[in-house]
Amino acid sequence: MRSRFERTGSDTLYEFRILTEVDRAAAAMLVVQKGIDSTGAREVARALKDYSWMSKPPEGFTADPGDAVAYHYWKLAKQQSDMQARSRLIANGLRFASSSEARSQVEKLLTDFSVTRSRPAPLLPFYRLDSEDELPRVLPVVGKLPLSSADLQAVPAVEESGAFGFVQFEGGGAWVGVPGWQVVLAAEDPVAILAAPSTSFPLKLLASVKRCW
Repeated sequence: MRSRFERTGSDTLYEFRILTEVDRAAAAMLVVQKGIDSTGAREVARALKDYSWMSKPPEGFTADPGDAVAYHYWKLAKQQSDMQARSRLIANGLRFASSSEARSQVEKLLTDFSVTRSRPAPLLPFYRLDSEDELPRVLPVVGKLPLSSADLQAVPAVEESGAFGFVQFEGGGAWVGVPGWQVVLAAEDPVAILAAPSTSFPLKLLASVKRCW
């Protein structure tokens, strides 16, 4: 196997970058034994990766890498209603099956024509926070103006923890997420107040607030 990849096959080995070191060696051995090209190597890598996420091998299959790839094609064949495509997947499963149990499982599909539809898992987007401005701070809402000192004292205590500001609090109430502006992040015990600035605040106070923000 080593001499095979010393001469050629870097494109094939590149497909194994998603695998662990042990699985990479197993995948390399499989493609050499079965004469798989780089396109087939991508399928092998995908099959081994999915198989590694399982807590234990599925019923009728073993931990052998060949059985892992056979299971991949067995699962695809069960979902395929087109007989020509189904037969091709079954042939691939039999090609890789290492154990007699796995081979038996794949061979059952030759007489079992039932189709098992499966819904693919949704693809979830990933986001990366590049600055504190993108990290909100959760504030308790006191209420609408005018307010009394008793209203402020009734605001529940807020306890933040972790890099994302996980909030723990006592009691009930309303809450609002505010962008991570510097003045908000630096505030020791901030609260949110619902008000219409043009009617509720004096002009002098509005000017100071605007300068602050």
